Amino acid sequence: MLAGRYPDGTLIHGVGDKTLTVTDAVQAYTTNGAYVLMEETQLGKIAPGFHADFVVMENDILSTDPIELYQARVEQTFVSGALVFDSSHTTNSVRAGKTIPVSPSDYAISPVIGYDPALGMILGGAYFNFPLKTPGQYFDFQIQAITSGKINLQSNYSYFNLFKNMNLNFSGSYSNFFQYYFGEGDETNADTYVKLFSNNYRVKPEIAIQLKKKFQLIAFGDARGRREIKVTDQNDVEINTSFFPNENSLAFGLTSKYDTRDNTFSTKKGTLMQATLQYIPEALNVKGLGDVGQVQAEIRHFTYVINSNFVIASRLAAGYSSGTSSYLFRYSLGGSYALRGYYSNRFRGEKYYVVQLEGRFPIYRRFSGVAFIDAGDITDQALDKPKYTYGTGMRFALSQNIKLRLDYGIGRDQTGVFFTFSEAF
Repeated sequence: MLAGRYPDGTLIHGVGDKTLTVTDAVQAYTTNGAYVLMEETQLGKIAPGFHADFVVMENDILSTDPIELYQARVEQTFVSGALVFDSSHTTNSVRAGKTIPVSPSDYAISPVIGYDPALGMILGGAYFNFPLKTPGQYFDFQIQAITSGKINLQSNYSYFNLFKNMNLNFSGSYSNFFQYYFGEGDETNADTYVKLFSNNYRVKPEIAIQLKKKFQLIAFGDARGRREIKVTDQNDVEINTSFFPNENSLAFGLTSKYDTRDNTFSTKKGTLMQATLQYIPEALNVKGLGDVGQVQAEIRHFTYVINSNFVIASRLAAGYSSGTSSYLFRYSLGGSYALRGYYSNRFRGEKYYVVQLEGRFPIYRRFSGVAFIDAGDITDQALDKPKYTYGTGMRFALSQNIKLRLDYGIGRDQTGVFFTFSEAF
């Protein structure tokens, strides 16, 4: 807002003392905008090695009355140094009105070099495709492998505005990574565990309906399957017993979601509130477990201090199950997303809560840092034994939306080092 007035000169109520100078506005749209997009080495100014994208105005906008900028006319437009529009051409010449093809999407390809304290080094690759307009499609695919030859495959697909105010989402995964099993509840021992080897899959289709600008209802199905192969002790000696029955379970559910975040993948400001109800009928549960109902809710809030590179992020989440859940539908804490000072699957139960707080700050160019605290509990009994972890981490931005994440968390009797994609929340 430069003039604080409408085009007819009428004052805009409440913004008279909140206007920007023209210089500040230009800087916000050029150098500052490029910095926020992490493209400050290619965009934002005219200099050697930069994309020469600029416009030529009919008047000097720095010496023009801001109210007259409503009528300011663009004389010429240049893209990558080439003239693509010239107002002096009234006929359809080679340059006048030239159409610039715009790609419907952008993509990123990245190697995967990860680490999990239980699995060890994780190597692989990932592909991400982002829509630049709607209707548009998002797609990602990741393949990961560990030194034992086990693999993990996961993919997500979204079609935005498939129909008016309706999005289609589909996610799927397959893994034969082994998993540490410490037992159930919140009093497990870090030195007492077995390794579960199994083939696991998950398929989750969703239909999201936009009821209001920031509010969605999401109907989904959630199919999970597991076939146990073997169980070994800490010395990799096979145990001749089956810990859990094989399963192919299916849940149906509904999520209500209110989302004001400025960016889903790399949030600077806004709030996400969502609640989920899901039902696993007896006929689609593991034999003998009966019907199961589950409810989960969470709130995420993001705000920045000083400027948009210093972000305070917080999350509160909780869940409760009624009935006997199968192995794959029981809640767990520990790992790269919650209680990061403990191994994945460290604590398990029918109900849980977790509270997380992060401070995110810039380091240098595409590198940024994080300091965090996680707290929570999970059990079949009373939630009266909270666990606490704290730590720090580093991020590297592959693009505006894709970040590599390295976190080091410290718990009471374990530490966790996790290297993966995306923020913890």
